[in-house]
Amino acid sequence: APWSEEREEDFLVEVATEVMGLPESPVRDLLEVAVFKLTAATKKSHIDPAAPAPAQLAAENDAEAGVLQLCSEATAASFDVLKYDVYHRQELLSKRWRTPRAALDLAQRVIDRSGQLRQQFLAGVRGTVEEVVREAQPQGSLLGVSSLRAAVDALPASTAKRLLDTALLALEASRAHPADAPLRGHEVQSDARAAQRFAEAALAEAAAGSAEEAAARRVVGAARGVHDKYSATGIANPERIRVKKRAAEL
Repeated sequence: APWSEEREEDFLVEVATEVMGLPESPVRDLLEVAVFKLTAATKKSHIDPAAPAPAQLAAENDAEAGVLQLCSEATAASFDVLKYDVYHRQELLSKRWRTPRAALDLAQRVIDRSGQLRQQFLAGVRGTVEEVVREAQPQGSLLGVSSLRAAVDALPASTAKRLLDTALLALEASRAHPADAPLRGHEVQSDARAAQRFAEAALAEAAAGSAEEAAARRVVGAARGVHDKYSATGIANPERIRVKKRAAEL
């Protein structure tokens, strides 16, 4: 779970205090750098949730490189602490220096927290991106025909509902064609176009802001999604398929 700002501050103060309590050494210098980078990354990762969505997204974009880079630098400095004795074996063998266990533990804590902060920050960015992607996708790819049928069945009797019932019959027919039967592509598009026409007629009959209007828009989106899917792949062109099939036989 994401840390609260209070918990983050307590952690940073605690780690910084313990680092300052270490004897002066290159290891302590590295830990001071690591804590400084982690503190900067933590502050930069905070985005005001009350800010308008465009401003919030812009803040995420501006902060992304900084937060990830600072987390990486904090991790790198901490790993240098863990590897210090390996790269300074002469000091270790001569017993002039050995990295204190407390310093190793602090380095590991900074590494762990940097990883958590990185994941926490990326989760927020990914959530925003996924929301934009969902909004950009056609409704047909998000809602199954069964969900649309349930929504239409719940509507009160009206001309719009009768038109939507017919539209769904056409849409269900388009989905019934085998996916591995490319020669049926033109039939799929034909059914999808019919579903779209009936749904658009229902949309014209529905009152603005009504449940009928909402359902009609969803059916229109689903029909367009099916139609566009076959248009994009070229499967719906029977003449092209016949030519390719003939060429393969020759």
